[in-house]
Amino acid sequence: MKIKLTESELVNMVRMIIEDSDDLMSRMKRRQGELSNMVQKQVDQEDNNPDSFSDEFEYADNILSWALDEFIDQPGNEWLEDRRDDLLDYAKEEFGDQLFDLYYSATSEEEDDEFGENITEQFNREQLYRREDVVRMLMGAPAELRRLIKKLPSIDCENDKGEKTICTKIPETIHVYLTGRY
Repeated sequence: MKIKLTESELVNMVRMIIEDSDDLMSRMKRRQGELSNMVQKQVDQEDNNPDSFSDEFEYADNILSWALDEFIDQPGNEWLEDRRDDLLDYAKEEFGDQLFDLYYSATSEEEDDEFGENITEQFNREQLYRREDVVRMLMGAPAELRRLIKKLPSIDCENDKGEKTICTKIPETIHVYLTGRY
């Protein structure tokens, strides 16, 4: 059986193969969970307390750099060493907002007790929650829920003490997770 290709079809096939093989995003889709675990591992280490960093950028850069070092050292990921800068950009895009929110929540002086009081068994789509608390609680959540963090609205609000803060409304899926029924 012979397959006949025109020259333009062959060129298009080669171009498609080259573009697909060079696309870091498509290659990282399978490794997203592994990288996420490495980032979470760095966040969970006691030495990486956000209070010991000068600002959110230093915190996020260091967490991501350490996680990437460990990720690249994993068997099968050696090819990423040459693409480290691209991988760091990818990681900043994927985890940057979460790490910033985590930094803000860990360094804030507000009490975290309010969050637990606001979560009730009955879902209310209009209920406001402190955004930083929701983000912190979702850091260990499954990947499909962590992806929703970027889509959460940021709404200016005041807490019971009259202090200004950023709140959000959460979808029912996140509510189910936060109440332990996911």
